[in-house]
Amino acid sequence: MLAYARQLGYRSVIFNLVFSENVVGRRLWKKLGFKELGVIPGAVRKNDGTYQDSVIMFRSLLES
Repeated sequence: MLAYARQLGYRSVIFNLVFSENVVGRRLWKKLGFKELGVIPGAVRKNDGTYQDSVIMFRSLLES
């Protein structure tokens, strides 16, 4: 996806809805070069009726 986005001329990409409690998922996105850009508070209702935040992940596609 990253290579294809570059081919299309994108300068950055985002991946949204990485849930805040998904520590393993967030760690994986960071390992792939993504940074936490922002948080959507209370983005999803859990089975117990509480709400969980969603973290928006961002990655620049510009060569550094």
